[in-house]
Amino acid sequence: EKAGRLNVEVFSDGTPVTSTAVRIFYPGDRRLGFEMTAPTDEAGLATLGEILPGPVEIEVVLPGNRCPYTQVHIAPGEERSVRIDVARPTATVEGVVVQDGYPISTPMLTFFIETELGTERIRRGVSPDGTFRVQQLPLGRAMLVASCEDGAQQVLVDPVPLSADKVTSVTADMTIAH
Repeated sequence: EKAGRLNVEVFSDGTPVTSTAVRIFYPGDRRLGFEMTAPTDEAGLATLGEILPGPVEIEVVLPGNRCPYTQVHIAPGEERSVRIDVARPTATVEGVVVQDGYPISTPMLTFFIETELGTERIRRGVSPDGTFRVQQLPLGRAMLVASCEDGAQQVLVDPVPLSADKVTSVTADMTIAH
């Protein structure tokens, strides 16, 4: 029998879920225990090829959340697309960037978030008053780097844990030691 292909789009509140794992299982005793895994890309899409025809169970693996299985049937040689909407637990980081005790708005922020599936990189600007609030971050451990546009100066904030539905506050102090 000719193998099929499965394209799984994963969304949460209308937003693509990136860097998460999509696993497939074959139900039944003939292929028991066999599974395949693929990560989602920036568009929330995971592509799994060489799928045996028949019923397939799809699971989206999110840190802190087990999603229910979605079952589909793959015909021989079929390329099938499935959209799965999930409730994704997320975290929020807020804070201020200061220099010599005063808020500054020039830096760019880069968050390096270590998740179960690797490191995700997210860049954001700072408000004119030096504050920032970044929502919908994946759970994990975040390292924040604040850097001036010319790249001449940057500061690394100690890593912080990102927990489900919690707000983490940080201060990035870009004061140069004299």
